[in-house]
Amino acid sequence: MPFGRDHPKYGGREAGTPNTAKLMLLTALAERFPDFHPVVAMGEMYHDAATPLELKVRLLSEIAAYTVPKLKPVEAVEARRLADETILTLAAGEHELERYKRDFPLWQERVKFMIAICRETMARRVDEIYARHVAYVQKHNELVEALAQTEQLFIALY
Repeated sequence: MPFGRDHPKYGGREAGTPNTAKLMLLTALAERFPDFHPVVAMGEMYHDAATPLELKVRLLSEIAAYTVPKLKPVEAVEARRLADETILTLAAGEHELERYKRDFPLWQERVKFMIAICRETMARRVDEIYARHVAYVQKHNELVEALAQTEQLFIALY
């Protein structure tokens, strides 16, 4: 006969206590690498200048899983709408970017790469779309600053 509904639990592991294998792994990691934390290590990799953009986006996605709460379905729909609008804006901006590509040949590959990233993210999770958009905005701001500096040099020279 099964126990009643409010029957107290006797014996067994307390809730929240890690199992033996996990406890052994955590202890071994702490002994061998005392200052190591995987999320902090991902943050350090993100800030390393040698880290490729694609890996930086993945790192942001992984770090976000530990630092930002998951979106509710209503928020996800709104975020997807915002991401779709952003992608449409980027696609509409391709024409305007043609002018920049003529002036700076290196921009052509960078712009194609950023646009390809934006297009491929339409099928990915909303948080990946947001992370890639942030990376694009940062690169775009750097390129706009470079353009302004170049204009100032041209003005100064001519």
